[in-house]
Amino acid sequence: MKRLISIFIIIMFTITLTGCRQSKQELNQMGIVLTTGFDLTPDGKYLFTAEILNPEIQSSSTSKKDSTELTSDVVTFSSLGETPSSTPINLAESYGFKA
Repeated sequence: MKRLISIFIIIMFTITLTGCRQSKQELNQMGIVLTTGFDLTPDGKYLFTAEILNPEIQSSSTSKKDSTELTSDVVTFSSLGETPSSTPINLAESYGFKA
């Protein structure tokens, strides 16, 4: 009987604790950070610059034929802050990203 109960508990843990979640995000909806950099400005503040892959660019050739405006695959964002840890937070808040 103990063995049957332990097998049942293991099966229940396996079913309920799987890695599949409903909060997934597709790669074409995410902004993937390619490079980041910190610079010290002359007035002592930190300048944070991040290059993010533009998720709105589609790789299909039909959309490129229809579109006449030039769009870049990489978008550059910059933010100033008093400390190195505050500059990425300022960048996320000013551009509406999730930190």
